[in-house]
Amino acid sequence: MGDVAGLIALVLGAILVGAILPVLYQAVQTLKSVRVFVDTTGPRIEEAMKEITEVAARLNGIASTLEEEGRRLKPIVDSAAGIGRTLTSLGESVRSAGSILGAVTPAFVAGLRAFFGREDPADEGVDEDSGDGPDEGGGEARAPRGRTGPEGSARHGV
Repeated sequence: MGDVAGLIALVLGAILVGAILPVLYQAVQTLKSVRVFVDTTGPRIEEAMKEITEVAARLNGIASTLEEEGRRLKPIVDSAAGIGRTLTSLGESVRSAGSILGAVTPAFVAGLRAFFGREDPADEGVDEDSGDGPDEGGGEARAPRGRTGPEGSARHGV
């Protein structure tokens, strides 16, 4: 029985070697093609890496130049922003002043008209005590020189 077991082991080993040899041959062929690929693309990859390094160095130079220019322009930009804020506040002040003037102007004009529009009753010949004037009608009091005003105003003598 020892010979039969040895013979079976020998046959199984031969079958295993027969099955492994084509696989090993394909693996060797694949490794050869990978080596050829690496040998041909290696210099190209190295050249591409050098170019990428050069581009990165240029970009770093451009970035540092832009940072330097940005630092130089920062005061100008800050000044422009300050001017913009000043103009905005000036516009708000002008709007406020316009609103105030719009509210005060009619009162001021009315005050000026009342001040300069007052006429002396002696000029018209009106007696202040009786209220009679040159019209001799004794009717309602009239505003001087054809001017009309609201009833009960200073122009009607009330």
